[in-house]
Amino acid sequence: MRSELLGAAGLAIRSNRSPAAWSLFALTVAVTPANVHMLQHASDFPSVPVWLLVARLPLQAALLALLAWVAMRSLNRNRN
Repeated sequence: MRSELLGAAGLAIRSNRSPAAWSLFALTVAVTPANVHMLQHASDFPSVPVWLLVARLPLQAALLALLAWVAMRSLNRNRN
Protein backbone atom coordinates (compact mmCIF):
# COMPACT_ATOMS: atom_id res chain seq x y z
CA MET A 1 0.00 0.00 0.00
CA ARG A 2 2.86 2.34 0.74
CA SER A 3 4.22 2.02 -2.79
CA GLU A 4 0.85 2.95 -4.28
CA LEU A 5 0.71 6.08 -2.14
CA LEU A 6 4.26 7.05 -3.06
CA GLY A 7 3.44 6.49 -6.73
CA ALA A 8 0.34 8.66 -6.43
CA ALA A 9 2.40 11.38 -4.79
CA GLY A 10 4.94 11.07 -7.61
CA LEU A 11 2.19 11.65 -10.16
CA ALA A 12 1.45 14.99 -8.53
CA ILE A 13 5.01 16.24 -9.08
CA ARG A 14 5.58 17.09 -12.74
CA SER A 15 9.27 16.10 -12.80
CA ASN A 16 8.46 12.70 -11.25
CA ARG A 17 5.28 12.02 -13.21
CA SER A 18 6.68 9.73 -15.90
CA PRO A 19 8.81 7.54 -13.59
CA ALA A 20 5.94 7.36 -11.10
CA ALA A 21 3.48 6.32 -13.82
CA TRP A 22 5.83 3.61 -15.11
CA SER A 23 6.40 2.38 -11.56
CA LEU A 24 2.67 2.15 -10.93
CA PHE A 25 2.29 0.44 -14.31
CA ALA A 26 4.86 -2.20 -13.30
CA LEU A 27 3.22 -2.65 -9.91
CA THR A 28 -0.18 -3.16 -11.53
CA VAL A 29 1.26 -5.74 -13.94
CA ALA A 30 2.93 -7.51 -11.01
CA VAL A 31 -0.31 -7.91 -9.03
CA THR A 32 -2.45 -8.95 -12.00
CA PRO A 33 -1.62 -12.69 -11.67
CA ALA A 34 -2.86 -12.61 -8.07
CA ASN A 35 -6.11 -11.02 -9.22
CA VAL A 36 -6.55 -13.65 -11.94
CA HIS A 37 -5.87 -16.36 -9.34
CA MET A 38 -8.55 -14.89 -7.07
CA LEU A 39 -11.05 -14.95 -9.93
CA GLN A 40 -10.17 -18.54 -10.85
CA HIS A 41 -10.52 -19.62 -7.22
CA ALA A 42 -13.38 -17.36 -6.15
CA SER A 43 -14.72 -19.97 -3.73
CA ASP A 44 -11.53 -19.53 -1.67
CA PHE A 45 -12.47 -15.87 -1.12
CA PRO A 46 -16.10 -15.93 0.02
CA SER A 47 -15.94 -12.42 1.46
CA VAL A 48 -15.25 -10.93 -1.99
CA PRO A 49 -18.22 -10.83 -4.38
CA VAL A 50 -17.56 -12.58 -7.70
CA TRP A 51 -18.78 -9.55 -9.66
CA LEU A 52 -16.02 -7.51 -8.03
CA LEU A 53 -13.38 -10.07 -9.02
CA VAL A 54 -14.69 -9.99 -12.60
CA ALA A 55 -14.87 -6.19 -12.71
CA ARG A 56 -11.33 -5.81 -11.41
CA LEU A 57 -9.65 -7.13 -14.56
CA PRO A 58 -11.07 -4.66 -17.09
CA LEU A 59 -10.54 -1.89 -14.56
CA GLN A 60 -6.89 -2.90 -14.32
CA ALA A 61 -6.60 -2.82 -18.10
CA ALA A 62 -8.05 0.70 -18.10
CA LEU A 63 -5.66 1.71 -15.33
CA LEU A 64 -2.70 0.36 -17.30
CA ALA A 65 -3.78 2.31 -20.37
CA LEU A 66 -4.19 5.49 -18.34
CA LEU A 67 -0.80 5.09 -16.64
CA ALA A 68 0.95 4.47 -19.97
CA TRP A 69 -0.77 7.54 -21.44
CA VAL A 70 0.31 9.71 -18.49
CA ALA A 71 3.89 8.44 -18.70
CA MET A 72 4.18 8.98 -22.45
CA ARG A 73 2.52 12.39 -22.30
CA SER A 74 4.91 13.46 -19.55
CA LEU A 75 7.90 12.29 -21.57
CA ASN A 76 6.73 14.22 -24.62
CA ARG A 77 6.13 17.38 -22.59
CA ASN A 78 9.57 17.17 -20.99
CA ARG A 79 11.22 16.93 -24.42
CA ASN A 80 9.55 20.10 -25.71
